[in-house]
Amino acid sequence: MKKQIKILVIDDEPLIRRAFQKLFQGEKYQVFLAEDGLKGYQLWDVEKPDCVFLDVIMPGLNGWEVLEKKGDFCGAKVQMMSAYTGDLQDKKIWIEKIDGFLQKPFEDIMKIKSWVDGLK
Repeated sequence: MKKQIKILVIDDEPLIRRAFQKLFQGEKYQVFLAEDGLKGYQLWDVEKPDCVFLDVIMPGLNGWEVLEKKGDFCGAKVQMMSAYTGDLQDKKIWIEKIDGFLQKPFEDIMKIKSWVDGLK
């Protein structure tokens, strides 16, 4: 059996978490869900995901704070997600380290799946 792709979704919106869980059903994937930044940070350390989908605006630790606290992504590919598209100049250091930025609402969720499938 091939190694499963471990996916961590950190988002406070239940519909987003559910959409990712449905998108990545099957034995090829293992999906972990966190409804806030702190739980997501903890899951990231324990599960060592291959990729992380991280919402920017959440209660508690926001997405940028999760990245700052994490420091080293441990080999995970990171896609930030947000409906907010304001000035991100102060986050430039993190934008240069992440693998992409998904604007909500998603235009084509199948592109997200293709990106993940291309990881392995």
